[in-house]
Formats: sequence, C-alpha cells, structure tokens
Amino acid sequence: GRQRGGRGGRSRGQAAATKEPTNWASLGVGYLSLAQVADGATHALWDYGGGFPITFSLEHVLAPGITVGLAGSYTRAPLVYAPTTPSSGCPCNAHSTVATYGAVFHSGGSGSQAALHQVFRLFVGAIQYGAFQQDAAKQTLPPDAANIDFLFSAGYGFGYNISRDWALELTGEYMNSIHERDKLPGNAQTLARHYLIGLGLRVGF
Repeated sequence: GRQRGGRGGRSRGQAAATKEPTNWASLGVGYLSLAQVADGATHALWDYGGGFPITFSLEHVLAPGITVGLAGSYTRAPLVYAPTTPSSGCPCNAHSTVATYGAVFHSGGSGSQAALHQVFRLFVGAIQYGAFQQDAAKQTLPPDAANIDFLFSAGYGFGYNISRDWALELTGEYMNSIHERDKLPGNAQTLARHYLIGLGLRVGF
C-alpha cells in the first residue's frame, strides 16, 4: 500500500514539474533606428534618429514553442523637423513619441526544449507618431493629433531558457511602415524601413 502511494505521489510530482506555461508575458528594452517620414499634412520631413524603446507583450500558447498575442513599444525619439515650405524657427531639433501596437506571432523557446534556441517573430499592427515638440523653445509642432501608420515586421534572434517559465531573448527586427500619401508629390516615398534590436525577459504563467 505504501509503495503504490509513493509511486502515485512521484507521478503527480513529475507531472506538476513538467507542466508548461499557458501564457507568456515579456518586458524589454531596445535600440530603434527610425527612417525619414515625409508628411504632406504638416508639409514637413520628419528625419528621425535612434530611440530606446520599452517593449512589452502578452501571449497565449498555441503549441509548445508557439504563441500568439498582443505586443507594443514606446519611446521618445529625437528627430530633425524640416518643413518643406517656409516656416519660422525650423528646421529644428525636436522629439516625438513613437509607439507601436498590434498582434504578434512568436516561435521558439519552451521549458521542454534546449536552453539555447532560435526565435522567430512576426508582427502586424500600427506605428504612431505624436507629441512633437521643438527642443530649444519647447514649442509644440504639428500635427496636433497622433499620426498612425500601418506597420509589419519580421524578427529573428536567440533565446536562453533560465528555467521552465523564465527566458531571455535577443532579437533583431526588420520593420516596414506605410505612410499616407495625402498632399505629397506623386513620386514621394511612403514606405519607411525601421530596425529594432531588442533584449527582453519572458515570464510564463
């Protein structure tokens, strides 16, 4: 009787120990290299530099190592705000908020896999530019409302499982956004290419 109970106890303990998380949350930081954006509504070229976004996601497990969910990022990014028509006080150095949000597909990494693994990431959503402000004079710059563009990206990198439900990931993402063509010349470039290198901590629950 004691032996049967011991075996049952060990089986239940092993099942609990090998149970995989059903959800993952991540929080990270990165370096975002932003492209120039020609905006017809403000008659300006937003010549961005690099920013350091905070990244985050909440994902649900579909199968071992495969998750889908929501993801986003936020940063205050520097830029040269250069009007394409006469304007007082500019071109000038400025900052604006750059945020992304949308759906994410993530492949790679699980507590049952090898500690070091490859990571693939696909994202479809939006990139939002807003809160433009001139650096020197602290004056608000157009547009008055946030500008939202379609964004899609693909990423690749490596992860390391610290434990069954903790992991670190280092990824690079190739991001493409499409800006509206309103009030722009017919040959204007509306596709902008951005690049993100990110380091994140993933927690399963």
